Amino acid sequence: TAHSEATKAKELTHGIPGYIGIVDSSGEGVGGVVFGHMKGCIPTVFRLEWPEEVKLAFKQKRLTNSDLEMAGYLVCWLVMEAVVPSLRHVHVAILNDNSPTIGWVDRMASKRSVVAGLLLRALALRMRERRASHLTPLHIPGDDNRISDIPSRSFGYKAEWHYRSNPEFLTFFNSVFPLPNSQVSWSLFNIHSGISTRLTSTLLTKQSGLDEWRRLPAIGKSIGSTGLAIANLWDWIRTLTRQQPHSNNASEQSVDSQPESAQATTVTESESPWEPYVQLSRPLVRRRQWTEESTLSTSMEANNSSSQSN
Repeated sequence: TAHSEATKAKELTHGIPGYIGIVDSSGEGVGGVVFGHMKGCIPTVFRLEWPEEVKLAFKQKRLTNSDLEMAGYLVCWLVMEAVVPSLRHVHVAILNDNSPTIGWVDRMASKRSVVAGLLLRALALRMRERRASHLTPLHIPGDDNRISDIPSRSFGYKAEWHYRSNPEFLTFFNSVFPLPNSQVSWSLFNIHSGISTRLTSTLLTKQSGLDEWRRLPAIGKSIGSTGLAIANLWDWIRTLTRQQPHSNNASEQSVDSQPESAQATTVTESESPWEPYVQLSRPLVRRRQWTEESTLSTSMEANNSSSQSN
């Protein structure tokens, strides 16, 4: 099993992502996209409406906005498990506009949210099950996050985004975010109720163990034209999203929106926002090549021996 295998160095270091996810959560639901960067996969949009008991807990402030964002992060990972060929020893980046969530995932710990702690444990377990490399969490400004704002708020937030039918929503999404190759279109991943039930149980702290996250039912299935698996979509997605009119999410912001500790790494104009994480995993530069150090050490030992003999 995955837990009995030795941990590889690739699982502990950051790298240029093979796949990228962008996710957002609201009081209505969660949504986002998964696409290929260094590796190819079918570009996929997903959305999931929260059950009524989760919506009620959020309205009653028993759940915070950041709790829901952390749940969305886990959902994005599960969709990635389902739609990419393999995550074994593959680097992944997931972008989100909630600073506490990015900080929690960066440390894989939460100081003040029990719910976030449970969700992080589930995420860590799924990463271990898939033997994935270290996850890179990145903060994306809310104004640049429309590509996941729309699916997460497609359940009534705005009339123009409101689609009860997944095929109708997929047609709308493809018209708003067309892909560079006219022969390729977005696929929509429909998350099965078994995953929604587990997620609800964790959000409402009804479960105590992780066994339910170790043995998962089918995560869901894709609908729509599957098209081709393509890579190198990061620049296209980033440019396309910034060209869209900005959405106003101020009403969704909650008092827990301040990060717990250090500021999260934010996606800016950089073409490679994951580079600071990659740098952390690169070997330190040696002052001398090992052959030079070995020669210097041998020379010093020879001189000491000569001095002692004299």
